[in-house]
Amino acid sequence: MTTLNPRRYHRSSRALLATLLVGSLSGCSLSNYGSAAEPLPLGPQACAVVRAATHLTDAFPAGTSVKVATAFSREEAERFEQSLEVFESCSGIDVVQEATDMLEGRLRAIAPGQAEPGWRTDLAVVPQPGLARDLAKLGVTVPLPRTVRGNVELGWDHTWAEVAELEGEPYAAPLLASVKSFVWYSPQAFAKAGYQVPTSWEELQTLTEQIKLDHPDGAVTPWCLGVEDGGASGWPLSDWLEEVLLTTQGSAAYDRWARHEVPLDDPSAVRALTEVESLVLAEGHVPGGRAGARQTTVEAAGESLVQGRCLMLHASSAYETLLPEGSSVLSAADSSAGRSPERSTLDAFPFPVTAPDDPVLVGGDYLVRVASPFDTEDVSGALSAPSGTSHPEAVTAVMSYLTSADWVRRRVALGGVTTGNRAVSADSVGSAVGQRAIRKLQSRQVAIRFDASDAMPSSVGTAALWSALVSWGEGSQGAEEALQEAERSWPRG
Repeated sequence: MTTLNPRRYHRSSRALLATLLVGSLSGCSLSNYGSAAEPLPLGPQACAVVRAATHLTDAFPAGTSVKVATAFSREEAERFEQSLEVFESCSGIDVVQEATDMLEGRLRAIAPGQAEPGWRTDLAVVPQPGLARDLAKLGVTVPLPRTVRGNVELGWDHTWAEVAELEGEPYAAPLLASVKSFVWYSPQAFAKAGYQVPTSWEELQTLTEQIKLDHPDGAVTPWCLGVEDGGASGWPLSDWLEEVLLTTQGSAAYDRWARHEVPLDDPSAVRALTEVESLVLAEGHVPGGRAGARQTTVEAAGESLVQGRCLMLHASSAYETLLPEGSSVLSAADSSAGRSPERSTLDAFPFPVTAPDDPVLVGGDYLVRVASPFDTEDVSGALSAPSGTSHPEAVTAVMSYLTSADWVRRRVALGGVTTGNRAVSADSVGSAVGQRAIRKLQSRQVAIRFDASDAMPSSVGTAALWSALVSWGEGSQGAEEALQEAERSWPRG
């Protein structure tokens, strides 16, 4: 997962144009909506689509707002705002985003009644299905409304919803998804050095050693790595562990470990972590060695890649939003035409797979609804909403829209994200990486596996495991010792 820096966004309610709202449902055909590749611009037909997605018959009164807490920042937060502009104009709801790096702590504090004075939220976008389940167990969140369940069933494979269920009840809806099984690189840098994209684990090992041999002074290293991310430091190392365990030993071994059918320090995981150490953390394989990787931020690792200080970076398809200013991602058109990109133009190749079932590691963002005494699934009473407050019907309307085909198409069209929602065509995505990711996410032939640390109890997967892997990455613990430490944190009973 990726935790980003805090940033708050608040856009005021817009005055609604009568021409957009009065009679917008009449004379507006929705017959092409199900096959649309591009979202409709603001206008009567767009408002008809919004209302069909949210089951609204009229706009909410001025002053109606719904608060959404996220961990987004930079382009992610800005594009999330942009993706809701048509909905806000058509529904009358002001969607207020609060982006914070303290999202998990604030949500957990709601359960024992220790939330910060004045802090509340109606909805939250959480970056781990494991956290979504934890919040449901604590009573922080409530089950999904019927309309939202229907949207999820229509757009997503059932496995995406099941990973966030509690006792068979859906408490979280998948919004966006990313493929973690990618290696970012500069096609121009590879071409200049005569390197070929590896297609097997052995070729990846050979390429790593060749890059090291070609640069004995260490000015250029095979791998870029940034471990530092504040309180979330260590997640790039857990991604590496999960990637190698999955792609070299297969889905069955990965599933046993991820489901805790075997302990976290099982020999299969120790072997995978040892492989990561040999490939990535050996002397001369990352800028500054172990100490350099520990001090390097996730964003700075991308800067090193663009600068040519290192030539490969293991990161998800969503890393596009963290690339440094001035860099770009290879477009699908240039990739298809075989055009040579500039040095600062990056691409990503699939992580080589040894396992016969062709597995791929994925992650995702999930929408949850915070418990309220006024929860309801009925949107017919919209006009009774008290001015300036979050109305339960408005909250349901926002959830319905965020899980609709129209919203996901709008968000993906803005760039930087991918999805497993079948409403989005891969061909509608501009970047080559985005197209590859969506095809994998929607394929029934690919063995999709969720990020294990994100699906574990969060006290383990996004706390103890990350911390132990940081110590391992620094060299203060061996692979087995670090995983034993993480195993001791698993809840008993």
